[in-house]
Amino acid sequence: MIRKNKALISVTVLGMLLLGLGVFIIVSLNQLMIPDQKNSFRNAFEQTDKVLFMSTILFLILLAAFLIAFFCFFKLKRFRYEAKIRSDEQKKYFTAFDALTGLPNRKGIIEQFDGWVKKCVRDSKSGGALFLDLDNLKTVNNTFGHDAGDQLIAESAARLKKFIGCEDIAGRTGSDEFAVLIHGANTEDELEFLVRKLIRIFREPYLINGIVIQLSCSMGALLVRCRETERSIQFEDILGRGEFVLNEAKQTHRGSYVLFNEDHGNQIDRQFRLERALKLSIESDELLCYFQPQYDCNSERIVGFETLARWKNAEFGMIPPSQFIPMAEKSGFIKELGRHVMECTFAFAKSMEGRGLTVSFNASPMELLEVNYIDYLISRYRFYGLSPNSIAIEITESSLMESLEKITSKLQILKKQGIQIYLDDFGTGFSSLTYLKTLPIDAIKIDKSFIDEIVTKDVEKDIVLMIVGLARRLNMEVIAEGVETEEQLNCVTRAGCHLIQGYFISRPICQSEVLPLLGQPKKQTGGVFASETD
Repeated sequence: MIRKNKALISVTVLGMLLLGLGVFIIVSLNQLMIPDQKNSFRNAFEQTDKVLFMSTILFLILLAAFLIAFFCFFKLKRFRYEAKIRSDEQKKYFTAFDALTGLPNRKGIIEQFDGWVKKCVRDSKSGGALFLDLDNLKTVNNTFGHDAGDQLIAESAARLKKFIGCEDIAGRTGSDEFAVLIHGANTEDELEFLVRKLIRIFREPYLINGIVIQLSCSMGALLVRCRETERSIQFEDILGRGEFVLNEAKQTHRGSYVLFNEDHGNQIDRQFRLERALKLSIESDELLCYFQPQYDCNSERIVGFETLARWKNAEFGMIPPSQFIPMAEKSGFIKELGRHVMECTFAFAKSMEGRGLTVSFNASPMELLEVNYIDYLISRYRFYGLSPNSIAIEITESSLMESLEKITSKLQILKKQGIQIYLDDFGTGFSSLTYLKTLPIDAIKIDKSFIDEIVTKDVEKDIVLMIVGLARRLNMEVIAEGVETEEQLNCVTRAGCHLIQGYFISRPICQSEVLPLLGQPKKQTGGVFASETD
């Protein structure tokens, strides 16, 4: 709008200048003449032919100014029209294509998918759908910087462009994920040949900023039968199957591939029914909260509990958290699940008020990055009227790596409200020590993986000893998770850690079992507390 106004003002000023120039010429000629000449000129000007001559000159000047203004106006209008066309084309391009690689994004692939299917049907051929994920790209970003990671992605895209044929489609479906639609892969043997070839291509070293980086990719692939009616084939269905086998490849065959088969189809159907059941789990009272004690070996008393979600479904039985938590994050149900656990935690903490207990609950990275999450948490905390240090929120190192600056400021807000901060699964992340000293953390929870082999491996003992020493220097508490035997307990306490959580202390229990446990005498062997249900 500003450019348009400036242009119109410029054209108007130009016309006025030309008009002024014409008047100035006439007046100047008149002023430069001596009196006698002026009289003669006036006499002559009164003559018809002289008047006509001067009028013609003035008319031509005005006409020239008008034509120039008219030309500039339409030139400007055409320029604005062409600029709008270019802008619309750019917007349309970037909605369907990835700016970094120049490949179609997910939307672009969907737009081209029907055409690809029609070509396969026309040629009476099947197709191959390949979905690949670059392994350890996050490590590259953290080690060499995000610019190096972007260059690596761009180079990967360039390799894909060389790999595909003129009737194939390659696109970027995620930050480190790509999809390839191959025209004419008719058998599983042909598909597997192409998959192996592409994996070899990605195993070739990358040269990024003078640094040689060795990378691999995991891949899931399936045949797309296009000889049937093409209307029955949807890209989202293909994508769902492809991502399913890709996830299996990442978990069990990292750096290799998995081909889709009938068993995978049954698993997808089961997962679909699980996801549907999960969304009804709270209404059906299937999603319950259990509480696992945290024991202080120095005072020989329970000082806290961790709230743990448990799901027992009528059709599928007990579903482990390692299965339904990722499912909830993927489906978007994590918000409802997390708030349900938060509510149970606050209600339980209120019922335990006056006993000097701290009750903790876990917050996922997705929850922490929610705009209104902290405000909601504080509002519920105040609603229950909980005392300071009665609640702790447990975060993982992976959540800090998502957006350290934003999450740090949110944790500081919680800290000011009297809510403690626990760093869960400590030692399994990438850069623990770099941010540990700056975050408002009250306690570190040593990951179970270090406790599992602390009895048999000196390296694990040294790691635990180092973590405890570091925490003391930073005025933080240390909680050892996953202590299951007396030998593990002895190793942990000798390292200087006196806060213990694990099955040797007690399994997770429902709320009705908490008060009996708190009043229960300790056992001398086989566990800290006696329990009829152990």
